[in-house]
Amino acid sequence: MVALSPRRLLSLASPMCLLLAGCSGDDGKSTGRLDTATDTDTGPATTVGFGPEDVDVTISAAGVTIEVRESAEPFSFGIAPDCDPEAPSCWIAESCVDEQSGYEFCHTLSVTGATLSKVGTPGEVVAGVSTLFDNSFSDGLGFVLIAANGACYTWGDNRDYYISALGCTSW
Repeated sequence: MVALSPRRLLSLASPMCLLLAGCSGDDGKSTGRLDTATDTDTGPATTVGFGPEDVDVTISAAGVTIEVRESAEPFSFGIAPDCDPEAPSCWIAESCVDEQSGYEFCHTLSVTGATLSKVGTPGEVVAGVSTLFDNSFSDGLGFVLIAANGACYTWGDNRDYYISALGCTSW
């Protein structure tokens, strides 16, 4: 498994030339930990005490696992690579923001998260169940959690995508 960090980018090979970033905790899991050098806090908290330390994203050959703690409500989860959306190799359809070739996904999580199984084609992706992302992707991804009340939190290398598109709080 590969853990991702907004503080540290991991270099991995990518057959689709997508990019990946996240936060890495001491236990090898990705977290949304705050990068105090560049982040601002611009949105309301959905759960008192909820923050970047309450989210882990683990990307492996089997897909993506999102673990959420200390939240009283479910979130939607999106992934956005930092690439040219017009390029055929840039998969933005799981971003919760943009569609691509008729595909548009936003992964619904339970209050504790979800595991998204790796699939091989866009037609096999099912929101909240499966993904095209796995550990073959390299740095450059941004991640987002979107609450039912519209509050959203973003981290990773492409967080500006979500700040610009949705006005999310940057972790």
